[in-house]
Amino acid sequence: MIRRTLLAGLGAFVVATIIAGVTMFLLRGGARSAETSMGPCAEDSTYRCIPHLKAEDLVAALKKRGFECYKPGGARGCELEIGETRLSVGVGTHEGGISRLTATMGMRADEEPSEGTMALLRWVAGVPFAHDPQGAGEVDAWLTRQVAERKNVRATIAGYSYQLDSQPGGSGRRTLRLDIGESLEW
Repeated sequence: MIRRTLLAGLGAFVVATIIAGVTMFLLRGGARSAETSMGPCAEDSTYRCIPHLKAEDLVAALKKRGFECYKPGGARGCELEIGETRLSVGVGTHEGGISRLTATMGMRADEEPSEGTMALLRWVAGVPFAHDPQGAGEVDAWLTRQVAERKNVRATIAGYSYQLDSQPGGSGRRTLRLDIGESLEW
């Protein structure tokens, strides 16, 4: 029991440290304007991305903080395991920009998400608003409320589509999945 509590505490510390570092990276080097919806991924592009954020910069920041990353096709994925929790961040890319984000957390079905898991979910949800503390606060409040109520829900917040699913998995596991993009197929 002590070992499990220690691992959970260590996991929460690691995730909180990762999130703080990536958030500072995005706030310092990322957005420069108050745009609150997706824009062209590149000049004359038909694809739409989160303004002023580059996929490779986000992936590099995650790798620096312990995530293992890979590149299947046109997307990037990064994973981190802490105790019995597996954290995955998917980065959909077009022309170097971020067109879609996903965060998936697998955990024991009988447990609520740890503070570290919630911190990562809130951070991913707030990436489009790295330049907008008010928008990030609105997304944070929405996400926290939905996770606490174990809801499967869709919403559009400041031009971004959000979908949160909380599903039971096999072998006593539960999966939380958050998708963010311009227009998710409902």
